[in-house]
Amino acid sequence: MQIEDTKDGDTLIATISGEVDLQCWNELQEWTERLQAHPGPVVLDAHGVGFCDSVILRFLLRLRETVPQFTLRSPSPDLRVVLESAGLLGAFHLDS
Repeated sequence: MQIEDTKDGDTLIATISGEVDLQCWNELQEWTERLQAHPGPVVLDAHGVGFCDSVILRFLLRLRETVPQFTLRSPSPDLRVVLESAGLLGAFHLDS
């Protein structure tokens, strides 16, 4: 898994790519705290996510609950399958 943060004005663009599974949980928790601390909008660009399991769902749901201005951008085909399978695709503000 690779993660990167950049800024566009007051918006934090967070990019996640690679495989996201249980081995990534500690790093995702640390990253969640940084995203929660950002005072403005947070956009998570997930176009580069490959294999992913339920850990990414836990991460995304936590962001949705704790980051007031959270948007999920360009979920990869693999991530879309996981979101659709869990019935959660419509649970996020999507920016395709």
